[in-house]
Amino acid sequence: MENLGAVSHEVMVLFSTATATDDARAAELLRQLDSSIERVVLNRQDPISGLLPASTAHTVHGNYGD
Repeated sequence: MENLGAVSHEVMVLFSTATATDDARAAELLRQLDSSIERVVLNRQDPISGLLPASTAHTVHGNYGD
């Protein structure tokens, strides 16, 4: 019984100081990111294979948009 000492437990307390304004900013940022991803990636992605084109440039060397 001599090995029984006081047992202490460390407790982590988490709390948030986020406000409604912070939530609105986060929601707006997520909306902007979603729009950018759709515009840049999803509109160029092949719906069947999921592949992306190597380039979508139209240069003097050719039209790489196909």
